[in-house]
Amino acid sequence: MGQNLDLPLRKGEAPQVAGYVPHQQIDQHSDVEVFEAFKALASELPDVSLIKSRTTVDNSVGLYLEPGVKIHPKAEREFAHLNVEPKPGSFHVKLPTEDVDYIVSKGWGVYHPMSEVVQGRSGQIAVALIYAPRDSDELKVAMQILTYAHRFATTIPNKKSVFTLIGFMGSGKTSIGKRLASILDMSFIDLDDYIEQEEGISINQIFTGQGESVFRLLETHYLSAIIDQHDQLILAAGGGTPCYERNWSALNKSYTIYIERTNKYLYKNLHKKKEKRPLIRSLSDYALKNLITEKMKIRSPYYCRADVRYLAEGSKDNIAKDLTKKVKKKLKKIKK
Repeated sequence: MGQNLDLPLRKGEAPQVAGYVPHQQIDQHSDVEVFEAFKALASELPDVSLIKSRTTVDNSVGLYLEPGVKIHPKAEREFAHLNVEPKPGSFHVKLPTEDVDYIVSKGWGVYHPMSEVVQGRSGQIAVALIYAPRDSDELKVAMQILTYAHRFATTIPNKKSVFTLIGFMGSGKTSIGKRLASILDMSFIDLDDYIEQEEGISINQIFTGQGESVFRLLETHYLSAIIDQHDQLILAAGGGTPCYERNWSALNKSYTIYIERTNKYLYKNLHKKKEKRPLIRSLSDYALKNLITEKMKIRSPYYCRADVRYLAEGSKDNIAKDLTKKVKKKLKKIKK
């Protein structure tokens, strides 16, 4: 959060900045001597290589964390880049909104146009343009911000006591999750139910009225918000939730448990509940079997990334009791 930074107020008027992409500072640039000193200091950050930026279309200098260095789930390997157009000195960094809000309040930068949508929203990540240092004193401030961005990118957050159940639809994530939460005296949330509650319409209405792409964006937003806002929780994700790479930045902050079922079990269970599931209601028996087979081929590699892969057999009560033992072991490790 912003209080981890201690910045002075920037003196003078703010420079002009283009309000579009490419996002560039128009005046008050660094002179050659200051910019070269800036690059030299940036290159001394641990495990950082200065290369041509891979995230911009111009000739910006990317600060790239070397392969093998573990990074924050919401960071990128290129955690910052030094801009050289139209003239050098300004730089872009990716930081939590709390930090960007603080930097902006001190007069040292602005939100990137594509990040303005998350401005002021706690728990989100944003890109900010930091103004070019005009002298040696401002260079110290610029390096303070850049070093902070490096620390954020290379910090691996401790996992919360959030346990996310993943697996194919009909695998029992919700019913098992409720039982598990009851035994452990923890809160329970079903992601699909949560989305319906927040949006005021059913998942099926979102799919048919707005399209799957809109639903997936909502799914990513609410998944991240739920995990960020809870320190202890049992969460049942949707069947397709883990199959989108962007969702793993949130999932990796929780302990994921794959409720693994055989295709035979999934077919039998879904066949009984077809009328309650609009997405499969009209499918023939053959089409349902084929759907399960084909989707499982695609989804299994994502499900198997879970922290715990649990082959669920027996009654749901017994499954929940067995999973309780695994969850309690994890909780003990978290408390240490």
